[in-house]
Parts: sequence; C-alpha cells; structure tokens
Amino acid sequence: GRTMMNLIIVVLLLLQHFLFSGALSSAGHATRAAACARSTSTTTNTAHPIAAHAQPRQPIDEIISLSIANAAKKPGSESYRRSWNRWSKCAISNIQNHLSSTLPTQPDQTATDELGFQLGMAADLGEMPSFADGGARAGYALRYFCRVVLLADIMFASATGVVVGHVGTCQDESEDYFGSSIRNLLCNQSSSPSSSSSSTIPSVCRVGSLGGGPGFDFVAAVLLSTHSALERKARHHVDVLDDEYRHMDREELMDRVGPAVKRLRPEEATTVQATVYEYETGWSDVTLYMEEATRHVLGGEHSLDFASCDITRSLLSHPSNSACLEQANSTDMWICSYCVAENAVRLRNTDFVFFAELFQEAREGALFIFTETTHRLWPEIIDVATTGACRCGSQVRGEVDLGEMGRTSIPSGFDVAFPRIARGRGKAGMQLALRKRKGATLGPDVLATCERFRRDNDRHESKIRGGWARQKRKVRGSKD
Repeated sequence: GRTMMNLIIVVLLLLQHFLFSGALSSAGHATRAAACARSTSTTTNTAHPIAAHAQPRQPIDEIISLSIANAAKKPGSESYRRSWNRWSKCAISNIQNHLSSTLPTQPDQTATDELGFQLGMAADLGEMPSFADGGARAGYALRYFCRVVLLADIMFASATGVVVGHVGTCQDESEDYFGSSIRNLLCNQSSSPSSSSSSTIPSVCRVGSLGGGPGFDFVAAVLLSTHSALERKARHHVDVLDDEYRHMDREELMDRVGPAVKRLRPEEATTVQATVYEYETGWSDVTLYMEEATRHVLGGEHSLDFASCDITRSLLSHPSNSACLEQANSTDMWICSYCVAENAVRLRNTDFVFFAELFQEAREGALFIFTETTHRLWPEIIDVATTGACRCGSQVRGEVDLGEMGRTSIPSGFDVAFPRIARGRGKAGMQLALRKRKGATLGPDVLATCERFRRDNDRHESKIRGGWARQKRKVRGSKD
C-alpha cells in the first residue's frame, strides 16, 4: 500500500511539472507574439485600430476635479489665470501621454532634432523643410505641444478678460471683437445648466486648420470649449452648495458634484468640427490618433478630419485645394499656426494668392487666427486681406499702399488685432487675428504697428543678406 501511495505521489508530481512547464511555454509564446505584434505596429500601419469619430465620451475625473476646485475663482483675476494654467497643463499632459502610447510609429529623436533645426532655418529664410520622415513627424507631434499652449492661452485670455496685451481697432463696437468672437464660437454662453428652457440644439464651431498637422489647433479649440462648459456647470453646482462648499475638501466635492458635472450634454459644450488642410499627406494618420487622444481626455463629440491643401497655390484653381475651397464659405474659424514664415518665399512669389482668395471666399463674420515665431509678415497678410494686394518689404505689389495713407482710419472690410500674452507662460510676441466684417476700418494704431513690423522685417532681411545664419545648438562635451 505504501509503495502504491509513493507511486501515485510521483505520478502527480510529474503531471504537475509538465502542466506547469506547458503553461509557461504558452505564456512565453504569447508574450513573444505580443512583442512581435508591437514591434510590427511601430513600423507599419496596415490597419487602423481607431474607429473614426467614435461615440461621445466624458472628460476624465482629474479634469472634472480641477474644474470643481477652480469654480470659486473670479473670472479675469490672476488666480483665475493660474487655475486655467493648471487645468490646461493637466489636460495637455494627459493628451500627450495617451498619444504617446497609441502612435503607430516610434519617434526618431535624431530626426526630430534635425527637423526642429530646419524649422528654425525655415522661419529665417522662408523655405519650408520636408516632413516626409515618419519618425520625425511622430516626434514633432509629441514634442511641440507648446503650440497648443500658445493658441489656447491667447484664446482663453481674450475670451475671459484675463490680462492680454494687444493692439487693435473695432471702432464702432465697445467690446474687443476678438474676445467676443471666441466666446460666441467656442464658449457657448447661451447654454445654462440651471435653465430647462435653454437651447437643446448643439452648438458647433467649424474650424479650418491650415498647415495644421498633427492637429494642435484642434486640441486648443477643444480645450477652451471643454473648459468653458465644465466651468459653467461646476459653478452652478457649487453655487447650489452655498456655504457648504467652503468646508469641503476636494474629495468630498468630487463625490458630491463630480458625477453631475461630468455628464455634459451635447448642447452644453460647443462641438469642434475641425479639418486639417495639409500638403504633407503623412499627417493624415497622426490626426486620427490626435483626435482619439483628445476625446479620451476631454470627452465630447469633437471630430478632426484631414484634406490635402497647398497654401502656396491658388485656392480657386489648383486641384490640391478643392476640399478647402468647398468648405471656405461654411467655416467659422480659420487657424494658421507656424506655416506663414516658413513658406514666405513661395507665398510672396505667388502674391499670397491662396490667402487673397480665401479672404474673398470666406463667409461674413469668419475669424482668422495666425500664430508664428515672428510678427514680420503680419503687414503682408493684412495687405492681402484688406486690399487684395501685397506690399512685400519695400516692393509695392498692389495699387494701395497702406503705409502712405496717413494716420486716419481707412476702409478695410476686416477687423484687425494683434493679441499676445502679456503675463504668463509661453511666447509673448504679437500674433494676428482678423474678422471679416463689412464696414470695418483700420485705425492709426494698426497702421503704425504694421509700419514697425515692416521695419523689423527690413532689418531681418538685411541681416540675412549680410551672411547671418542660424547655428545648431552645441552638444555639451562634443568635440565637433
């Protein structure tokens, strides 16, 4: 009996050994297969894992918690600006991290560094570098979220009354046109969480992002739309709590009002429907992942599409711009970030024909926002918008010379402003905002500012002609 018992124990031990070894072997094969799949996915993209424009989502809890905590801040105050900085930094960081985990192509840091240098050269010389390298595009998409910050900060500051320095005229209106336009397009202030009679029709802002790969303009617009909606809803629920609010910590507040704030109905937040118009078709895949990352963090029904475009060719006649032309009269907001200075040579050679035709085709009331590393080309954009002609440097290319028309206001058809962030983070340079409006005029302050910008451009071109060239950043410890 004892021998039989020992034999049974030995058989059981052997059986356990083989079963355990088989499980390990299967797990090993599965692990290697998964690793192989991940390796393949970093270099190929034969099947896209993200369904375009998926079902509506809700913002992540971290965003909701910050919105509730910031609800007591006074709009326009310094603490209000700092609360926006914390909120948007949290949102951007989460979007960036999600994008990093889902992009099908691994960033190539060396190629990204080289692209960054070439972009600096392009801003100096006016000739765009190539974005053909997939690893450089992936690196650019993850590294340059500072461009989201600049655009979002300018729109937020102008829309909410936070300190923003600018020069601009809108002489027959008492309020700043740029701020009011942003509020109307993205902040959906007609919706009230406490009113059952408020509109149930979702507010939509149609955005055209020129040269906008990988989708930074889209992210900035969704940031402001979501922040505005969550802030309104959080303020409403905090007001209901009244004095109780002051005695609650963040966790208590989140438990009490978080679920109600998080349930954003479509009519409570402006839905951003954006299209990236790009000459580099390689961005078309990255924009899908940017949309997915943004909606994963901020929720909503926002969408980001892609279409081919070349801003150095005619909008009306060149086939690459047919999709852009089709939407020209129905787009609410056009954003052109960091692609004017880099294309300055070809834009000037074509007399800015694309923008001249876009300004003409755009609907009345359309808003145009330009952000750049430099203000040197803003007078030329304004010339094109207001006269249909461009005065490039000291050469007059049109019949109207704005600089020679004295110090009085002149008809223009466009309101003009140069918004900038006077205090806070990011670049402090003057950006450009235009609104198409019959009866608009250019005042002496805008004309004088344009002349100052022209002089800055003349000095820059003189420096380039004198042999100045941007140098690559030296690597510490390198002998080269």
